[in-house]
Amino acid sequence: MVFSSNIFLFLFLPLFLGAYYLTPTRWKSLTILLGSYSFYAWWRVDFLLLFAGVTLWNHFNAKQIVKHANDKKAKVWLIIGVVGNLITLGFFKYFNFGIESMNTLLNTAGFESVAAIKVILPIGISFYIFQSISFLIDIYRKDAPPAKNFLDFAAFI
Repeated sequence: MVFSSNIFLFLFLPLFLGAYYLTPTRWKSLTILLGSYSFYAWWRVDFLLLFAGVTLWNHFNAKQIVKHANDKKAKVWLIIGVVGNLITLGFFKYFNFGIESMNTLLNTAGFESVAAIKVILPIGISFYIFQSISFLIDIYRKDAPPAKNFLDFAAFI
């Protein structure tokens, strides 16, 4: 679904806004999360698992950073969180390029190409990953308070 499509403008957006404004304050984060996941699922339901996994990964790492805020382990958890995010992003952005480059080298050297799956780049993954990294860094630097709970964090991301 695209932002300029009729289904978004005349069905999804009014239903979501109605649900959001009718929702009590304590459930607004859940409403935002469900609306966001529904919007994304319109494109590819299977990638919701990826986004949920990235959210869980970053929530866990943020909790560890806060838990160890006064010792050197906080930096270790920051590095683990950032590296995990970058590996995820790198896989989706560069896997196909890496396989194609390797096959070109193999073919040039007289070897057969390696068969591999084609990896689809999820829409918005770069934004999602960099938003997550920014959150972890803000928590580590104490520039922002950690999310009160998982739902607030997931809605933020």
